[in-house]
Amino acid sequence: MDNTIKPEKYLVITFDSTAFAYAMEKARREDNLEGRLIPLPKSISAGCGASFATKNFDRWFWQEYMAGKGISFSGFYDVEL
Repeated sequence: MDNTIKPEKYLVITFDSTAFAYAMEKARREDNLEGRLIPLPKSISAGCGASFATKNFDRWFWQEYMAGKGISFSGFYDVEL
């Protein structure tokens, strides 16, 4: 039996500051949206050590959602975690 964990693909959103990363987590919880804060994956370079990972790959949704909440982001990445 193979018990190895297979990586899954996630949309990772990066931020220029931890304040925006924490604002994203707070907003996400309040609105009951899928996703969570994670440490910035080593394959990504960004100004903040925290990032947001989700299985919802709709970048337009997230861009509009964050704009409505006043949350600034620096990038979107498809990453296997």
